[in-house]
Amino acid sequence: MAASCGGAALCVVLACVATAACDRAAYLFTIGDASSLLSAQTEALATGDTLQIKRLWSERSYTRDGFWYMPSWTGTRMHVSDWPQFLEAFTFQIAGIEHGDHYAAVDIEWVPRSASGDRPPAERRPMRYYVVRETDRWVLAYPIDVLTEGWLNHETECFVFHYPRELAKDGYLTDMALMDHECALAAEALAIDLGSKIDFYVTRTRTECGALLDQPPANGYAATTSPYRMDGPGGLPLVTSTSFFHPHEVMHVLQVLAGIPGINAAFSEGFAVAFGGGPVFSPALALAETRHLMHGPEFIPLRQLLAMSDTEFIRQNYITYLEAGAFVRFLIDRFGIDSLKQLANATTSPAELPSTVARVYGLALEEMEIGWKDYLAALALPAVEHSIPDQAIEVFSMTDPRGDDVGDGDYSYPNERFAPGTFDLTEFEVLKDSARAYFRLTFRELQRPVTYSSSTERFVPGVAIAINRGPPGGRHLQQHAHGVRFQAGSGYDVKLSVGTAVSVSDSRGRVHFTSGQVWHEMADTRAKTISFSLPIAFLGVPTEEWEYFVGVGLATDRTMNFLYGGPAPVYRDHPVYISGGNSPDGRNPAFIDILLPEGMDQVTVLSDYDSVTPAVVRMVGGR
Repeated sequence: MAASCGGAALCVVLACVATAACDRAAYLFTIGDASSLLSAQTEALATGDTLQIKRLWSERSYTRDGFWYMPSWTGTRMHVSDWPQFLEAFTFQIAGIEHGDHYAAVDIEWVPRSASGDRPPAERRPMRYYVVRETDRWVLAYPIDVLTEGWLNHETECFVFHYPRELAKDGYLTDMALMDHECALAAEALAIDLGSKIDFYVTRTRTECGALLDQPPANGYAATTSPYRMDGPGGLPLVTSTSFFHPHEVMHVLQVLAGIPGINAAFSEGFAVAFGGGPVFSPALALAETRHLMHGPEFIPLRQLLAMSDTEFIRQNYITYLEAGAFVRFLIDRFGIDSLKQLANATTSPAELPSTVARVYGLALEEMEIGWKDYLAALALPAVEHSIPDQAIEVFSMTDPRGDDVGDGDYSYPNERFAPGTFDLTEFEVLKDSARAYFRLTFRELQRPVTYSSSTERFVPGVAIAINRGPPGGRHLQQHAHGVRFQAGSGYDVKLSVGTAVSVSDSRGRVHFTSGQVWHEMADTRAKTISFSLPIAFLGVPTEEWEYFVGVGLATDRTMNFLYGGPAPVYRDHPVYISGGNSPDGRNPAFIDILLPEGMDQVTVLSDYDSVTPAVVRMVGGR
């Protein structure tokens, strides 16, 4: 999702020159220093004195494109011209200072000056600021300019990739090359001359990814301007991500660089999904999933989707992102990119979007929805079937020990409503005939999906089946899967995620296709098996050279394809729906049970990880 460089949490960081007294200098920053600096900042913002504002900031920050979209409490960014009105209503108070090795964090609160009329006073709004020490004085700085000091970089045609030293770039060169290729294709389609390269920051954790832009933990952010203010610089042309390949966030940047206003979340996220997919899915998945949705009760009619508030859009993100991406893709394919630009620039508020669609395209929304559904219905998608014929030939079979559904040794089940053995894989089989590839998973126990309270979300064992199609031959193999890493020289060409549905991911980890909700067709609770098949024309012909990784975790019908692309993460202090383990930062392998050959100890394999290096697992099968 798009975010900007401001946020509800800004820090004051003291970056010192490299002297023996550097560490001690950070502790010299006092509440009086903070009060003086922040008072000068607010005075300059209140008058709009841009020269004075610049004097209070580090050159590393104020020379960035989009500098004048200053950090704000909203989690987005405010144009410098918006601050005088804000400061008429609020004043700040310093709540405290934290000191680190080279920095101090100064917490403030924006306090309402008074109530207005009959309305109650506004709530207090917390903020933290970053500051650096330059030429013997304190100046403000963006956290990304401080927290990435000492990082390495690698340039491509479209990007400057920045990354910590321990993330050796050689293992990610193919990811960077593909990201560069997709950016170039999108820039060409949008008729953009990038001018300067996009800064792409790759972080070690989700927490660090958010911290660089003063945001909550996430897999990725794009630094963009507020939707309606296209009258200044185009925002910071940068992305933060936990991956070297993250086209969704890059497309948010390209939208701004193309001069296309965001209008609302439905338009902005739809644009990013149409060109770049989502956190773990490709643009093609949005089309396939929306085709499934349009036949069921969860489908959101077009008029409702386009008029939805950003808050409600985010709340239903497992549906709205997919539908919005599929609709924007339809508009581009049917009417062209120029009409989409015309739509964006002709809309001055989110409330106008439905009527503007009708005016620009000459179709009432109900007519537009009919055409959209016809477009989706014409898609050619592979069929997932659920029975295995007697004549199917076995290609691979392996049993797994009973009672090893403990992850790395200390995992707990997501909830007591899951019967013991529900996540305990006992056998995995692959079969084939002339038309299809068949898979059968056997468990110690198999129960119907679990739901909680009044929610319709269904929770089931989520199985990741990673497949290596044989000896390497110049193709890219994905080495990472949900908290584990495959041995050097190994990895997968394709990954099947099996939960309430069956989805297919490529070697970049992006889901391209998902079936409808087929758990009841696949599952045989008496035999304790889940069986399904895919066309050989789509998946390839299973051979004895194929290798597999099979892992079982937790999946839901809302998150398997949209957020995780497989099992949900494991946390130490877990909410009711997530399995528990021993890592406070979600670094655990996501698997409660994995398929291993006899003689290998699962606990030893899965517990061999730290905060940087994931557990290394081996694939099974092959000659």
